[in-house]
Amino acid sequence: MGPLAEEIGWRGFALDRLFSNWKTPMAGLILGIIWGFWHLPLFLFPGSMYYLWGIGSSLFWLFLLRMTALSVLMTLIYVRTNRSILSAVLMHFMFNFTYGFLQPSPSEIHLYGTLLISLVAVIAFFC
Repeated sequence: MGPLAEEIGWRGFALDRLFSNWKTPMAGLILGIIWGFWHLPLFLFPGSMYYLWGIGSSLFWLFLLRMTALSVLMTLIYVRTNRSILSAVLMHFMFNFTYGFLQPSPSEIHLYGTLLISLVAVIAFFC
């Protein structure tokens, strides 16, 4: 249920407020940075995968970059589906499921996944 509650707040509330001052890609970028740091408490729970990665590690920074890039993509999809919260929820769930399915995984998976999502986000950002 995490993606449902999160996306009602992130895309349904916060993003719409950002649209009043920013164009779509930039609003998604700003929200992505906030969204990434919002997940910071995950890195403070002993025994969690994120705790094992460590704050400030390369996996930590890849996580923040991945969340930011994913937010840009989710924002563009949200806008192109007439601000459908369902589209954001499904994309968020799909992302969580995929990364959860791949755990534990070598650092390279995180690097390549982040690079791929970031590349797609950059292309979408400028299109």
